[in-house]
Amino acid sequence: MNILTGLRFPSAFALAIATSAAALTPAEYGVARQKADAQYNLEREKCKSLSGNARDVCVKDAKAVRDSAQADAYAAFKGTPEARAEAAEDKAEARYRVARERCEPLAGDVRAACIKRARAERAHGLADAKSPRTRERCEALSGEARERCIADRRANERP
Repeated sequence: MNILTGLRFPSAFALAIATSAAALTPAEYGVARQKADAQYNLEREKCKSLSGNARDVCVKDAKAVRDSAQADAYAAFKGTPEARAEAAEDKAEARYRVARERCEPLAGDVRAACIKRARAERAHGLADAKSPRTRERCEALSGEARERCIADRRANERP
């Protein structure tokens, strides 16, 4: 089972920002950040009914969604490849924090394997952020061809 199942990356709003051709104006950027904060507050309220690790995961997930939306908004505001790479790195770190929290209630070898998978996913996300041309080429594909492209790219990144 993938430890990142259930994450809402990227949010529909963040995806709309990331795919827009024009850079955001300062006012649009401010609105995007406010929307991300408002969405975070709504998601955080949903977490109040939970307890224990489920609540912790819910809160981390809400923060990760907010951080991802804000990173996408910043990348769209700046409109540079560097800003897009930085946003991708921020999103990989946010996903990692959620994945690590999901590992908390586990014990022994199962927990160690969970953490190892979380670290591997973060490493792949960070590698993707550093190789935008390859990532964009794979994203342009669809279906099985896209999955093969991603698998090939990841296989070539491993030592």
